[in-house]
Amino acid sequence: CYDTLLASGSSDGELVVNSLTVDSATQEQTGVRIFRDMQIRSPLTMVRFSFTKRHVLASAYQNGVVCIWDLQQIV
Repeated sequence: CYDTLLASGSSDGELVVNSLTVDSATQEQTGVRIFRDMQIRSPLTMVRFSFTKRHVLASAYQNGVVCIWDLQQIV
């Protein structure tokens, strides 16, 4: 389910998407990396999921590049 995804970015341009799950026995939350990209070597300034299509992710970089990711095609 795409509602349990967490996307993050870093100053070296790394984009990471983790799938978050909760252990029903311990109620402990864990994350599993499902996607990682470092093609754009510029600080990541914004990461946002689409409000209407939860599998679509946008990332924007300091150098002006904007990427649109369709996680259905990647994961």
